[in-house]
Amino acid sequence: METLAILSLAVMGWGWHVAMRVRELAMEEARLTCASQQVQWLDESVELRSMGLERDAEGRLGVRRMYGFRYLEGGDRIREGAVLLHGLRVQMVMLDRGQDFS
Repeated sequence: METLAILSLAVMGWGWHVAMRVRELAMEEARLTCASQQVQWLDESVELRSMGLERDAEGRLGVRRMYGFRYLEGGDRIREGAVLLHGLRVQMVMLDRGQDFS
């Protein structure tokens, strides 16, 4: 029984570690994108908008996550952006230019 409890805690810890690493990647990508587009990244944070299983271009099954963020464009317009990741790989960054983020 103790072995099962320890194993469960280890799996939960590993899952939490991976989730935090993916979030850090999304934050870094949002920061770099905002800097390159010369817009101000608001709150300096991202929020998980969706998560699910998906196959990548090579057919590998992995977790697909979309993180949203907000930025200020033109000094007065608050816009939305999103970072799409598959596993630990950034697939794309989208800025609010009329795209649908769903």
